[in-house]
Amino acid sequence: MGGATVLAVAGGLLCIFACLAISGDPELVRKTAWSIGESKFGGGKIYLGLSKLVIYDNGDKVTDVSWKNVDCDALPQLGDDCEDCKDSARGIVQTAIIAAVTHVPTICTYVQRCSRYGDRNCQKTLGIVTGTLGFVSTLSALLSFNANCIDVGSDFFDTKPGRGYVAISLGIVLTFLGVFFHVFLKTPPATYAGVAKGADFDDSGFRKL
Repeated sequence: MGGATVLAVAGGLLCIFACLAISGDPELVRKTAWSIGESKFGGGKIYLGLSKLVIYDNGDKVTDVSWKNVDCDALPQLGDDCEDCKDSARGIVQTAIIAAVTHVPTICTYVQRCSRYGDRNCQKTLGIVTGTLGFVSTLSALLSFNANCIDVGSDFFDTKPGRGYVAISLGIVLTFLGVFFHVFLKTPPATYAGVAKGADFDDSGFRKL
């Protein structure tokens, strides 16, 4: 399970990076934006974070606005999906935080299974169930964000995924790969045979008969 642990740690770090887009700092939002809109008519760019959007023109910040203060009627250049994107960006904050925080118990499960005496069926089942549910729920939220904030049509901007969106997408995929480790890696028979801690194990962690 060492490989799965490494994947989970990497996935957790990527999810933490994605959460930085919640920041109110314009420069940090620019670096960790989940969606980027590039002007079709010049050097203007819009960086969509999870708490605000930041507008740059030829590398210079023009303005930044919190999502709660965004008036889509006053910003027609954001397109017809502005309200939906606004709701998705604000709504996915909790999902992003949960995705990052839940990596802690996920990693603990992998570490537990690395131990001969901790590799138990309950840990295996827990890892499979929580890993699958976490992946599906986060993926659903990401697909909604993509539909409303990335894969949109605009007469003013061409949009693409930002670093934050790419990071959390890769992060949950890496962590989900660990589910396959749980599925295919068997627990030692001793762990479900009620064997005491002092039992005699072979080099593979299975009890000697």
